[in-house]
Amino acid sequence: MFVLEFKETFDKVGRQLGVLERQEIPFAIARTLTEIAIEARDEERSQARRRFTLRNKWVERGIQARSATKRDLTAEVGSRDWFMAEQETGAQRRPRRASVIAVPIEVRPSLKQRVLRSKFPSRLVKKKNVFFGTLRGGQKALLQRKTKKRLPLRLLYVFKPQIPIPPRFGFQADVERLALKRISKIFGRNLAIGIAQARRRA
Repeated sequence: MFVLEFKETFDKVGRQLGVLERQEIPFAIARTLTEIAIEARDEERSQARRRFTLRNKWVERGIQARSATKRDLTAEVGSRDWFMAEQETGAQRRPRRASVIAVPIEVRPSLKQRVLRSKFPSRLVKKKNVFFGTLRGGQKALLQRKTKKRLPLRLLYVFKPQIPIPPRFGFQADVERLALKRISKIFGRNLAIGIAQARRRA
């Protein structure tokens, strides 16, 4: 989660206000941080569709926001999915359970298509013409004979101990840019709303 806090900015404003106005600052801060977090959530959901090959709505729905309150002047926006942290910072992805990662090659017609369960290595290897082999560079692979002859072969999977994940989400930079651009305008509006409500109550 990326935490939104702009204490210094709000403190400067507070020093310029009277007693009545200062009482409404927590309301304005909480509302402002919540609005920015929700805007950032919606923007990052849209950016995720542009930056990644998404086969369903799971990743988008996983980008969520938590509202701030007058008692807890902190809003959060981020993804619930562990693998999105890798997309933000970059990583060497290692297998979580097995000893290697199966990387689909010819078993998937295009990157936009999901590999069906029937095409998983454990299923395919049960076929007579599918077998494990080693490529010239020593890479372990799952291969399939196209005919009864030794060649040609289809490269179904390669197996790697880890795969590099480049940083390409840009989540934190996007949220910071949005927050800095919008915070003054949103805070001013919310403070005006709070002051107006306080004066009506007075």
